[in-house]
Amino acid sequence: MKDTSIQDKSLRRYRKWRPRTEEGFEELREKTVEHASIDLKKSEKKSDGSKDLVKATKRVVEAGKKIGNNENPNRKLKDASEEVSNFVASKTIISVRKVEEAVYSDMMLRFNPFFFDTEDFSVDMRSHKDGVYRFGVNVPDEDSRRQLKDRFREYN
Repeated sequence: MKDTSIQDKSLRRYRKWRPRTEEGFEELREKTVEHASIDLKKSEKKSDGSKDLVKATKRVVEAGKKIGNNENPNRKLKDASEEVSNFVASKTIISVRKVEEAVYSDMMLRFNPFFFDTEDFSVDMRSHKDGVYRFGVNVPDEDSRRQLKDRFREYN
C-alpha cells in the first residue's frame, strides 16, 4: 500500500493488527477488540490516578492558606482544578473503553470476528461455509482504491 494516498498511521495500525500464521483465533479476536476501542488519550497519560485527587486536595488547602494571608489563590485553585479534571477524564475514558471492549467482545465479534477499520481503509476476514476464510478490503477513497487496484494488477 506504499506509494498510495493511504496514511502511514493507518498502515502502522494495520501492521500491528494483521493476522499472523503463528496466532490463534483468540489472539486475533483480542487484537480486534483492542484496535476497535478508544486509543490511549493525553489525560490518561497525564493522570496519576487517585494521586491526582490527593494533589488537588493539597492545592485547595494551600489556596485556603493564601486567602488567609490575603494572597491571590488563583494559581493553586487552577492547578487543583486541572488535577481533578485529569483524574475525572482519565477514569471516564477508562470506563468507556471497558464498556466498548465488552460490547465488541460480547456482541460485535459474533457477527464479524475479524475486522480492522481506519479512515483510509477497512479489512475483514470472514469464514465461509466451505471453511475457508476470505479477506475483504474496502477503500472508500476512489483515488486510493484505483491506486491499490493498479498495484495489485502489477503483482498478478
